[in-house]
Amino acid sequence: MTDAHDFASDTPAAHEEVPSEERTSVRVSGETLDRFAYAIGGAVRSVRGCREWTRKEFRRRLGSVRTVQALATHELGTRAMSVSQFAEYCHALGIQPGPLVDQVYDSVFGPHADETVTVDLDKLAVSEHSNLARWAKLRLATFPPFSRHVLDLPLHAQNTLAVLCGFERRQLLEILGVA
Repeated sequence: MTDAHDFASDTPAAHEEVPSEERTSVRVSGETLDRFAYAIGGAVRSVRGCREWTRKEFRRRLGSVRTVQALATHELGTRAMSVSQFAEYCHALGIQPGPLVDQVYDSVFGPHADETVTVDLDKLAVSEHSNLARWAKLRLATFPPFSRHVLDLPLHAQNTLAVLCGFERRQLLEILGVA
């Protein structure tokens, strides 16, 4: 069995330990942890939505004994999912968990956590980028008739959308016209 020290020595340089003089002993608030759980769940929900899977279909693909209600509580962040459950969800969705966790972490704890952009879904629905256009059309279907078709995307949603579409966040913002 590999111990934590062995694992840490095999991780990429991007995950190097912070020097002790730069570490802080600040406790993370429950509110921040709730935002993280919500953002992780939202990321899973976004990927599932881009696959055009219902929760029932997702449950079937998981081959899981989890109820649709349990999946919903994880996706909505009302109940935190375990690391094992998150890994299982990512595997079923065909995505690597690492980049998704990194982006959600940065959106909740990073210096730009409050950066929200407004997206015009009508313009995005006719984008030459098929994944973005499909996502916008799915979101448009949820809007009531005669409503304004704009959506505020917080940083964690921008990061999730970038992962889904295979872009860096910077590229996504250029496409959205807000860079």
